[in-house]
Amino acid sequence: MKENENKYVEAFTDKVLKDTKLESPSFDFTDAVMSQVEAIQYSKATRYKPLISKPVWVVISIGFLSFVAYLLFQKNTKSSSEWFTNIDFSLIFDNALAKLFSNLQFSNIFVYAMLLFAIMLCVQISWLKNYFDKRLSV
Repeated sequence: MKENENKYVEAFTDKVLKDTKLESPSFDFTDAVMSQVEAIQYSKATRYKPLISKPVWVVISIGFLSFVAYLLFQKNTKSSSEWFTNIDFSLIFDNALAKLFSNLQFSNIFVYAMLLFAIMLCVQISWLKNYFDKRLSV
């Protein structure tokens, strides 16, 4: 039954398609479409907006640099050493995890491999960032 319906539908579509003419677009069809494409506004969702703006980075940098300058140029050096005498570092350095890894030694090849891996990771991240910035700016 389905095959008969399909034959009738196919015959009907063939008849309709024979009667219609092939339409061609107007002369300036491409220009009209492209002008509409160029007029489309980009959505704000695809625009790059940093999480931390430049003025905030400037304030953070100035605060950090002023803190470093304060530590370097303070007159009383005795008070700076008193800061660290009150802190108990035994919790950090004298625990089971630190004792577990205290005898761990790495070969030079492993250290060089990890260093190369870190450098290549930084290069790849910067390369991918530039790639996606160019791709999203279009």
